Amino acid sequence: MAKIMAEDGKILMTKWAGYWYRQLATDCGCRPTDVLVLTCNANRITDDDYTVKVNGHMVGNVVHIGNSTTGCGSPGNGIWACTDPSITPDDLAAQLWNEQPCVEDNAWTPGTLDPAWLLDTNTLELTATSDEGCGDWGVVSVYSVDAPNKRICEMIGGGAYTGLSGPPPVSMFSGNFDWNPLP
Repeated sequence: MAKIMAEDGKILMTKWAGYWYRQLATDCGCRPTDVLVLTCNANRITDDDYTVKVNGHMVGNVVHIGNSTTGCGSPGNGIWACTDPSITPDDLAAQLWNEQPCVEDNAWTPGTLDPAWLLDTNTLELTATSDEGCGDWGVVSVYSVDAPNKRICEMIGGGAYTGLSGPPPVSMFSGNFDWNPLP
């Protein structure tokens, strides 16, 4: 993991899974109130359809366009789910532009992320539900968000997902993130 540091020693940017993520410290005025879960078909090749779950609760289902018989090109689509449903991709697009490759395509499938589902430590899972025959690769990101100010505070979890290695359903990603919002 590469880091860009400020003169005062604070982390400004972290390179992770091939992308740079801006680190915004809470002392910079960002007060995390909500969680945003994003998935992204980063290589724009048709991925297998998949479900997204947090702590066993269904956040959403992503269905990709295309397959190996019609061509494997696809927009960089994925899931967008925030505990504050009023936060839209337009609200955060400028902050995510260099960090989340699907911002350019703006092809998000809306998801549902109920704050009651969140614990101190949470499990995020992507499970393939079909085999489109094109191969899979994408990114999963979980951010803390200052919803009243429409700001991303920091990345709190994520990684890369990969596709099928057997008949569906198959796990594409499983990871954890902590959620301890400021009072």
